[in-house]
Amino acid sequence: METPADQLVRERALDVSTSFIVQAPAGSGKTALLVQRFLALLSHVEQPESILAITFTRKAAGEMRRRVLAALEGASGPRPNTPHEARTWELAQAARRRDEQRRWNLAECPHRLEIRTTDSFCASLVRRMPWASRVGGPLNIAEDASELYQAAARATVELVESELWSEPLARLLLHLDNDAAALENLLAAMLACRDQWLRHLATDSDAVRASLQAALHSLGCHQLSHAVPDFSHEQWQILEDVMTALRLAVDRLKAEFRARRQVDYIEIAQAALHALSRAEAHQDLPALLGSPIEHILVDEFQDTSFTQYRLLEKLTAGWKPGDGRTLFVVGDPMQSIYRFREAEVGLFLKAAREGIGSVRLEPLQLSVNFRSDSALISWVNQAFPQVLAPQDDVLTGAVRFSPSEPRPQAPQGIPVRVHPFIGRDHEQAEARCVVEIVREIQARDPSASTAVLVRARRHCGHILRAFRQAGLRYRAVEIDALAEIPVVEDLLALTRALLDLADRVAWLAVLRAPWCGLTLAELHTLAGDDHARPIWDLMRDEQRVTRLPAAAQARLRRVRDTLEQCFAHRAGSLRTWVEQAWLGLGGPACAQDAAELDNAQAFLDLLERLEEGGQVDLEVLEEQTQTLWARPDPQAPEALQVMTIHKAKGLEFDAVIVPGLGRWQRADQPLLLAWLELPGPDAAGNLLLAPVPEKGAQAYPLYQFLRDLDKQKAENEAGRLLYVAATRARRELHLLGHTKLDKKGQPSKPHCWSLLYKLWPAVEQDFAAAARETAATSTAQAAATPAGTLRRLAPDWQRPAPPPRLRWPAATLAAAAEVIPEPLPYAWTGQTLRHVGTVVHAILHRIAREGLARWNAARVTALRPLYEGALRDLGVAREELAEAAARVERALVQTLEDARGRWILDEHHAEAENEYALSGLVEGRWVSLRLDRTFVDAEGTRWIVDYKVSIHEGGSLEQFLDAELERYRTQLELYSKLMAARDRRPIRLGLYFPLLGAWREWGAEAARAAI
Repeated sequence: METPADQLVRERALDVSTSFIVQAPAGSGKTALLVQRFLALLSHVEQPESILAITFTRKAAGEMRRRVLAALEGASGPRPNTPHEARTWELAQAARRRDEQRRWNLAECPHRLEIRTTDSFCASLVRRMPWASRVGGPLNIAEDASELYQAAARATVELVESELWSEPLARLLLHLDNDAAALENLLAAMLACRDQWLRHLATDSDAVRASLQAALHSLGCHQLSHAVPDFSHEQWQILEDVMTALRLAVDRLKAEFRARRQVDYIEIAQAALHALSRAEAHQDLPALLGSPIEHILVDEFQDTSFTQYRLLEKLTAGWKPGDGRTLFVVGDPMQSIYRFREAEVGLFLKAAREGIGSVRLEPLQLSVNFRSDSALISWVNQAFPQVLAPQDDVLTGAVRFSPSEPRPQAPQGIPVRVHPFIGRDHEQAEARCVVEIVREIQARDPSASTAVLVRARRHCGHILRAFRQAGLRYRAVEIDALAEIPVVEDLLALTRALLDLADRVAWLAVLRAPWCGLTLAELHTLAGDDHARPIWDLMRDEQRVTRLPAAAQARLRRVRDTLEQCFAHRAGSLRTWVEQAWLGLGGPACAQDAAELDNAQAFLDLLERLEEGGQVDLEVLEEQTQTLWARPDPQAPEALQVMTIHKAKGLEFDAVIVPGLGRWQRADQPLLLAWLELPGPDAAGNLLLAPVPEKGAQAYPLYQFLRDLDKQKAENEAGRLLYVAATRARRELHLLGHTKLDKKGQPSKPHCWSLLYKLWPAVEQDFAAAARETAATSTAQAAATPAGTLRRLAPDWQRPAPPPRLRWPAATLAAAAEVIPEPLPYAWTGQTLRHVGTVVHAILHRIAREGLARWNAARVTALRPLYEGALRDLGVAREELAEAAARVERALVQTLEDARGRWILDEHHAEAENEYALSGLVEGRWVSLRLDRTFVDAEGTRWIVDYKVSIHEGGSLEQFLDAELERYRTQLELYSKLMAARDRRPIRLGLYFPLLGAWREWGAEAARAAI
């Protein structure tokens, strides 16, 4: 079989004595190369922990771990036929031999493979040295810290009333036209990116001024010095006030962290850097890292931030050429699209030129695309030199295009298709076109995977509605806002109507909802000539109701009768009241599928959380429904998916559809402080700072320059976003966009902030051809526009009668009683052993939650008073207390020292849960259970583990364990039956015996069939 054209480059990357920076374009097998490098390193190191692989997402870390373990397992099989797989097999064989020689036992101890996300690695450093990192106590990391930022910003603004800080804050407020809300929002936005500017503000104002002036002088090479004259006294004053406010906001944020016992990811990264600096200063780095790190691999390096870059500098401090330690970073500057997360593509370019810290990196370039067909690769090679920049520029984030070449024997494939739309009414036309494309693909190949990729979530609402109308089921993750789901729209209108009889819009929406379904003409007949009285009064005006057609009268009266009962018999919480009204109206019967019912439940749960004293802040409720994601349709096949381009990064599909190219993004909101970190001889660099201009005044030249530079960076990133979208496709790519006609009847250039603007040189001819057919196309599209349909319940719909009271047959109750076995007959003082088990379960749960790095035998022993207190509270007799606590301690130490025990508790497992509650009907019986531990391993297998604090005295241990397996088999297989109803992955069951360090496992293949 023919080898790829860049095979020599790939082989060079496996030299474990050299550090590399590898540019890997889309589809070039970046992850496969990382896995091969990791395997090559395993065959040379003394301990697997000396290799650290860093990725940016949990999914990427899990995928890399899975591939490494699969390669090691596959090394025992025959040599594969393809060159790439054969090379991986060779490397895995060498790694496996090393594993056996050094007795690593990686198959049983996969946690020894240090494959982590950046956040996970930083958190582990902080846990190891809380005193050095200045973070004490358990780490509860807020996934969304916006509420913390807002609270800290609000507290900062309130300091204007304090004597100490009133002067600078009052000046700043005056600068912003005394708009306290604006200052609060500006401060909150700055806290969300404080890792970029905080260390520069840690010094006094004179030092900041000197640094700023040095940075200004360094701009001469870009011929921009004339745009940034010296600051006036007033500008320096407001800059100092801004810096004062920011320092105060950081202090208030730390107070919020302490009060809520939460931190954000930035705080963890900053704490990790501080711990590394302290350890470096005290030459205590090995103690912090746990074991020496000799080799570092970094994935997606094009999206590195300054903080992450400094982390690498700290980790490689003291490395010298030829000392055997290596740094291997992989990425693709053309795919750097996370600027909103402070990713700085210029750092990739800088590292390629200068290295990182003391480590020089040999640059390598991959060129073969193993993903896409030849026609796609050829189109990308022709189009994107005009989309991306002609040359790299660290300052503006410009990246030049690097062409790819097809894999050997790649099929020609389908040419890229551009679908141009001319005129204003483009959204519905694009949506219909997307539906037609999907149907065409599914008719041609029902198994083909198709993705609709959009720049922003709000760009796909019309497409999702078209899919629903066409009966196309789709999988959309974090796309639909809860507020955009029809059943939730109806519930929100019902809630507003019940709480406010004068809310005319809400009451009209209630009558328009499917449970009533009045047409617009019928609504006008009912209420069009009376704007004074509430709609509820008009509904009860029988003379007015009789104006409606007979069918509409019947529907309205049914709704009116239901709501009158709700008003007359309100009881319980607001959630209960709204839910009862919704059920009475037939809301569940209006849902189109199970996913809509799930989303209705999510809305009601939200209502319950926000309720205070039977009322709710409707503005907050509506905001929350806009920010919460609707649950995806669990029954929808994965063949059709809708997601943002950012979400699609790293994925691939047979067909990709990119609509809405003519739509444009709003410009970023101005920040309180505009800044630019200029890469210097080290990661520290220099910082340009300029305060926000006075409200209504002309922007300061430096502030305007920095804003313009930011816009240029955004424009360059837009081209890279297009590249990511186009290169997700394996076989076909469809591009949809719109523009207008100019006075000459020619397509005008798209909006400069749209993706179509970047792509215009490559597709202008397609739009010119479409312009010549505009009249015919418009007529055809107008004729094809389907009439809107009004959904409503059937005329004869009635609320279903409640089910009869459940009566369990005696035989069923007896069988259910046998599910959970009786206490062990040979247990040491049976009740006491159960209490020992309770405490052991609780501490194992805590270990899994906090992470193994924070637990060892010494800590277990130190917490013995805790066990004694818990056992005493459970009722253990005084004379048995010492022995019971000793058994708890022994069980925990045994687990921590046992490879299997550590694997079970490993916090890096996907979807890990402790004390996980399950309930449902199994074989006609209702059961409610709680799983001790469940997770998904790197192979994609769902594990259900039950802890058994059993003791064994005398006889064969193996026979005892086999007997225990049979004793608990029914119990665990019941767990698997319930889990199989919601998880399609293969399931394995395990019994772990902490006091014995023993383990039994078996498959649950029959579980699904038994439900």
